[in-house]
Amino acid sequence: MANGSRKTDRRSVYTRMIIKDSLLALLTKQDYGQLTVADVCRAAEISRSTFYRHYDNLRQVIDELFADVREKIVNPDYSAGTGEEESPRHLCIFLRKNRKYLPLFLSPHFQAEAVNWFVSNEVKLRGWLKSEGESLEKEELRTIMLFQLNGCLALIRENLDASDADWERIKNSVDAFMKRGLAAPSEK
Repeated sequence: MANGSRKTDRRSVYTRMIIKDSLLALLTKQDYGQLTVADVCRAAEISRSTFYRHYDNLRQVIDELFADVREKIVNPDYSAGTGEEESPRHLCIFLRKNRKYLPLFLSPHFQAEAVNWFVSNEVKLRGWLKSEGESLEKEELRTIMLFQLNGCLALIRENLDASDADWERIKNSVDAFMKRGLAAPSEK
């Protein structure tokens, strides 16, 4: 029985992964508002009944994709002690390396939601700003986080085809600017 349930679990994990990957691939070509469950099923090569065995609607798939991104970002194996867990910079590095998730963050349909989701979904304003902006209030830190995340997403959008070396140079320039800028409020 245990082996049978383990096999079913693996199939379920695989089916959910195929559904999510198919939706992400479709989002690179079509607006979310135009997509249907049937479109995703065709792309995933599954039946509608298989889709509905795992999800009630496309929105549930999107919500699970956001949860997947957050889980990967805060996973100690992924963050590898960067000290930037849950920071906008860390999210942007993750998106640069895991481009399949870009439609969630660059789509006009989802960008504002994605940014707000990242800032408000149990994200602690810590570490990445605290050392530079200890005198700032929580709302000021949140505003800076929104500014940095929106700016980072704009940089990704503008530099999708940039080489890794060019991306690194651009990212380092922006990081240096942010660090100098964060020191300014404490000089009041």
